[in-house]
Amino acid sequence: MLAILLGRTAAGDCSSGLRGIDVSTFNGTVDWAAVADSGISFAFAKASEGLTIRDQQFPANWTGMKATGVARGAYHFFHPRDDGAAQADAFLSWVGALDDGDLPPVLDWETSDESDRASTIAAARAFVREIQARTGRATIIYTYRAYWDSLGDPGGFAANPLWFASDEISCPTPPAPWSDWLFWQYSTQGMVVGVSGAVDLDWFAGSLGDLLSFAGVDAGAPTAADAGAFTDAGDGQAAGEPMQMAEPSGCEQRTGSTATSPLGPLAVLLGRLRLKKLGKRRDARGPLAPP
Repeated sequence: MLAILLGRTAAGDCSSGLRGIDVSTFNGTVDWAAVADSGISFAFAKASEGLTIRDQQFPANWTGMKATGVARGAYHFFHPRDDGAAQADAFLSWVGALDDGDLPPVLDWETSDESDRASTIAAARAFVREIQARTGRATIIYTYRAYWDSLGDPGGFAANPLWFASDEISCPTPPAPWSDWLFWQYSTQGMVVGVSGAVDLDWFAGSLGDLLSFAGVDAGAPTAADAGAFTDAGDGQAAGEPMQMAEPSGCEQRTGSTATSPLGPLAVLLGRLRLKKLGKRRDARGPLAPP
């Protein structure tokens, strides 16, 4: 599925996509029902750091995201000075078992802790291998250009989805070896209802159906959470049609970009997951603009 998504999302193309945020204990208590109602489709929460640090707000964030139908993901702040596989084990012991609908684990890779380049890369590879072995999922890599360039384009990570941090006004071009990014953190100073103070803003390069498929949701097997009252008509879109949202300010509209998905039923499923808890229709507001 990842190859299909990336094949449809040309570098620098964010002419269609979904809004998201990422949070940690520094964001305090999050009102996830309000966040979901504001038009946020997905979120990442910090779970752990190194070998010993556990984000104490993570359990509430993890539970709150699922309860309100926000597609949830967990990230680990990576310290190369610590054993990579052991960090993956510590992360998974705090997160617990991943469910269908949970996004793949994230390696937040933005520091070398004064470790040499070879040791830093080896530790990251060990983390990625351990996550793959224990969950069957490819780790999402979060990084930013200056740091990644300092590593000299380490090999072996092209198959890992990229979550790219960039405050560029227009949609950024990812660093090698990636030709595309799947998630883009485009602001660290966003304001979202349900979060007190500034919060990181993110963008997913795909439809709601794409997001859920990436998270492992089977459109043919609705869960108990799919029992909420929801109708396809009256939302300003056709039944089964992926919900469309405007791009972040400054993104270029690209000729021939794919703005719809063949996985429309998955979009309906996400709407049901969210609206079951909220008891109201999804807010159709567009994304917050980067500074």
